[in-house]
Amino acid sequence: RVAAAEKRLAFVEENLGVSASSTSSAEEISAPMMVGRSILTGDIGGTVKKPNRISSMRPSSTLVESNSDSTSTFAERVAGLESKVMEFEDTKDERRQVTKYNLPESTFTLMITEKPLSVPFVFAVCATSLSLTCLWLTLAESIAKSTRNNALGIPFGVSRTVTAAQFCGIILGVLFEDEIPEALQLIAHGNMGGQVAGRRGSFQRRRPSLMVNGTDIVSRRRIILSSMLRIAVGYTFLAALFINIAQGEDVINIFYDVLALGFVESIDDHSFALAKRGFFGKTMLIATSKQIHLDITGERGMSSGNWVHRFARIFYFCNALAMLSGLVVITVNQYNGQYRCESLTVNFDEEIWDAAHVGDDESTKETLLLYSHFSGTYVENGTADGYPKYTEQNKRDNRNFVNTIGAEIRYCRELGAWVFSHPNIKTSRNAEEENECSWLMRSPETLTFDIEYAASFAWNVWLGEIESSNGLSISCNECVDRSDCSYHGVCSNRQCQCEETHFGYQCQLGVPCLSLATEKRGCCGWQPDEPILLVNNTQEVGKFDMVYNRPIYLQTNMTGMPLDLRKFDIVPESSFSEKKGGSLDFADWDDFFGSSSVHDGLDDLLEEGYSIIMSFTGNRWYATMIPLNQTIANWFHYDYHAFWATALSEDRTFIISDITLASYPVAVDWFEMRRRVNYKLRKDVDFAYGPIGVLVPLIEYEGSGWFHCHQGSPTGSPTHSSAPTVSYIPSMAPPPTSSPTLSSYPSQVPPSVAPSSSLSPTETCSWIDIAIVYDDYPSDTSWELRRVVGGDVDNVLVKSFAAADGDGDDDTSVKYICLIEGEYEFIIVDTFSDGICCENGVGHYNVTSNGTLIGEGGEFGESETTLFSIPFVPPF
Repeated sequence: RVAAAEKRLAFVEENLGVSASSTSSAEEISAPMMVGRSILTGDIGGTVKKPNRISSMRPSSTLVESNSDSTSTFAERVAGLESKVMEFEDTKDERRQVTKYNLPESTFTLMITEKPLSVPFVFAVCATSLSLTCLWLTLAESIAKSTRNNALGIPFGVSRTVTAAQFCGIILGVLFEDEIPEALQLIAHGNMGGQVAGRRGSFQRRRPSLMVNGTDIVSRRRIILSSMLRIAVGYTFLAALFINIAQGEDVINIFYDVLALGFVESIDDHSFALAKRGFFGKTMLIATSKQIHLDITGERGMSSGNWVHRFARIFYFCNALAMLSGLVVITVNQYNGQYRCESLTVNFDEEIWDAAHVGDDESTKETLLLYSHFSGTYVENGTADGYPKYTEQNKRDNRNFVNTIGAEIRYCRELGAWVFSHPNIKTSRNAEEENECSWLMRSPETLTFDIEYAASFAWNVWLGEIESSNGLSISCNECVDRSDCSYHGVCSNRQCQCEETHFGYQCQLGVPCLSLATEKRGCCGWQPDEPILLVNNTQEVGKFDMVYNRPIYLQTNMTGMPLDLRKFDIVPESSFSEKKGGSLDFADWDDFFGSSSVHDGLDDLLEEGYSIIMSFTGNRWYATMIPLNQTIANWFHYDYHAFWATALSEDRTFIISDITLASYPVAVDWFEMRRRVNYKLRKDVDFAYGPIGVLVPLIEYEGSGWFHCHQGSPTGSPTHSSAPTVSYIPSMAPPPTSSPTLSSYPSQVPPSVAPSSSLSPTETCSWIDIAIVYDDYPSDTSWELRRVVGGDVDNVLVKSFAAADGDGDDDTSVKYICLIEGEYEFIIVDTFSDGICCENGVGHYNVTSNGTLIGEGGEFGESETTLFSIPFVPPF
C-alpha cells in the first residue's frame, strides 16, 4: 500500500509539475488541474495498479511500523497537495473575479443599462439625436459657404492674431472632445478576452462575461451600438469644429464657435445631470441615480486594460495631430494666396474731381481727375500691412507699366479699411492735411482679405470733400469652369480660352465689327466719306489692337469739320445775337468748331488734316482728333494711360459716348461736347456746366445709338483706285522686353475665316468691289459669288445678293468683300433673260480688286459668269 501510495503521489507530482515542498503559481497548476482532482479521488484511469498484499512476507511488527511511517508521509504529502490545489482555485477565482469599469454619467450609458423602449432609453436616444442634429446643421451651414474653387470656404487670408486663435481653438476643441476616447475604451473593455485550457493542454480565447452592478447580463451589441453613436457624435463635432475654425476671421467668434460646439457635443452629459437632479421626473431620477459600473469577468488580470488606455490615447493624439496638420496646410495656402484671385478687373464709375493735386513732393498742379481712367486690370503684387496689394497694369496688354507708376488698391491698417491711392495724386497740398494712407477712395471699416466682398459696399470718394459712392466694382479674372467663360469658351489653368466670336477675361465681349457707319449718310450709302476702321496692327486675321480691353477705331485723311460725326446744325457766332422768336439757347452755339480760335492749334489741325481715334477710356468712348503724323504706336504707346495722356482733351475731344461697358461703340448713345472752356468764353460769368461741359445728344432717340456696323468695304466709291489696307496705320512697336508677361490675360482668339463674312483688310485677304447699275427692272437681277474648291462650285457660297433685298435711291448697288486666297466664280443672273442693258434701260456691272478690273458687262441673256483668282493678277 505504501509503495502504491508513493507511486500514486509520484504520478500526481509528475502530472502537476509541482512537489509538496515547492510553491507553484496558479498558472502552473491551471492546465493539469482536472488530472490532480482525479488522482485525489482515486480515479486515475487504471494507470496505477494496486499492490499485492500477499506478496509481502515481512514480519508483522516491521510491517506495521513501516506502514505507519508511510501512511504519515502520504497523509502529509496529500495534505500539501490539496493545499496547493485549493490555493490554485482561490487564485484562479481572484483572476476571474470581475474587473469593475465605471460607466460615465451620460445618456449613452442609459442605452446600455435600460430596457429598449423604456423611458430612460428613449430619453437617451432623443438626447443623442438632438446633439447629432445640431452638429449636422452646423456642418451643413459651414459647407454651404464653399465655392467651386474653395471647397471649404476658406477666407482669402487672416491676420496673425486670428491664425493664433485658430490653433488655440483646435487645441481647446480636442481637449473638450471626450466621446471618442470613452467609446473606444468601452468597446475594448467589453471585448477583452482571457485564456482558458483546451484539450491536450492547448489554450483558447474566451470573451468575458459582462454584467451591470454584478446582476444584469449586458449584451455586447448594445455596448457597441452606444459606443458607435458616441464616435459619430465625436467625429461630427471635430469636423464642424475644424471647418468653422478654418473659416473664422475674428478671434472672439472663433472661441465662441469652440464653446458653442463643445456644449452641443456634451448635450448627453448635461441631460444626464439634469435628469439626476429630478428635472425630468421620478423615472429618470431613479435611472440616473444608480451607481453603475460594468463587471467584466475574464481570465486576465488588471494589467490587461493597459492596452485599452494606450489604444485610446493613440486615437486621441492622432485626431489632434490630423486637425493641427490640416490647419497648417490651410494657413500656408492662405499666405501663398491659394484661395484668392491674383488678377482683378476694376471698374470705376464716373466720379470726377476737377482740382486734383497731381505731382511729386516738390511741386503739384491742379488737374481734372476722372476716376474711370484708372479702370482696368489690377494684379496682386506683394503685401501691405499683412494684406495683399493690387497694382494697376498698363492699358494695352495688361502687363506691368515700364515707366508709368500705376495706382494701388491696398489695405490701410491706420483706417482699418481698403483704400485706392496713387503716390502722385494728393488730397491736399499740405502734407499735414493729407488723408490717411493718401486715400482717394476708401471702403467701410473691415478686416476681410476679400477685396471683392469689400467692394460690394459703398465706398467714400474724395472729390475735394468726402462723398459716398457706389461706383466701384471689382471682379476676378480667373475661372473655374465654362460658366465663368460666359459659355463662350473653355476654362484652362484658371484662364478662359475664348471661342472665335468673343474675347475678354470672361469671354463676355463680342468680337467687334470691322467698319462703322453713322446716322449720317456719306458718299456711298451709309458708309462715311472716310471709312471708320477697326485698327489691326497684329498682322493676324481676327485680332485687333486694344486699349482698356476694348478695340480701337480710326478715321483718317480728314480735313475741315467732321460733318459725318456731327448731327446738329452749327449756329455761326455771327447769328448768335440774332433773335428769331426770342434769343437762341446758349448751348446751341458751337463753341468748339465755331470758336476754334479758343482751342489751341485747332485751326491749323482742321486745315492741315487730321485723324480721329475712337477709343475706350474706362467707362466711356472718346472721339479725339490727332495730327496725321501722329501714329497709333505713338499715341497708344506701351505706357499709355488715359489720365496721364489727358485723353479727355478740351481742345481735341469733341464727341463722347454714354457710360457703357460695351465691347465696341455700337448701339451706344453719343453726345457732342460743348462749354468746356468757360473761362475763355465770358469773363463776367462763372458758368457751372460741369467738368465735361454740356453734352448735346447726337440723336434725339435715347438708346438708339449713333454708330452701326457697316458690312461693306471701307472705300469711298466703287471706282476707288485702291481698296484700303492698314498700310497707312504704323505698326505697333513691340512692348519692352523688361516688362513681365501677365500670363493671366488670355490671348485673343481670332475669328474663323468664314466665307460668308467680311474679313479685316490684312495681308491674308484682298478686297473686291462689286458695283451694279440696274436697268428699269432691278428686281429681276441677282448675283452670287462662289469659291471653287476642287472643281465643285455648288457648295461654297461666299455671298449672294438680289436687287429686291434693297437698293439705293439711284438704283445702284455696291458691295465690298474681303476674300482669302483661292479660285472664285462671279455669276450675275437676270430672271427675264435680257440682261441689264440695253432694252429696258442702260445698266452695267463691274468687279474690281484694288482698282484693277476683274470683269464687267451688261449685255447678257439669262446669266453671265466670270472666273478669277485671289490675289488677282490681271492678264497681259
